[in-house]
Amino acid sequence: MQWQKWAANPTWNGNHRWTDCARQEVVQGRWRPGEALAATLTGQVAALDQLSPEDYVRAAGYLVGRIRKILQRLIIQYWPWVTVVPRR
Repeated sequence: MQWQKWAANPTWNGNHRWTDCARQEVVQGRWRPGEALAATLTGQVAALDQLSPEDYVRAAGYLVGRIRKILQRLIIQYWPWVTVVPRR
């Protein structure tokens, strides 16, 4: 979405002038992720090798959050059964 906004009114460092230097920096900035994707798709680099420890921590946090939301929905939906079931 930000790319679309920028493309509608291109500026570089606050200037409305589209210079060759700016064009090269934008192309290089878009090229690097493309190179990483191509290396992954061709098998030159394993996808899991590109993940950092922070990526795993973020994924675990997301998973814990999703499990919490699912459990909340289950309890809200089945609260009569949760309260009626006798404890041993």
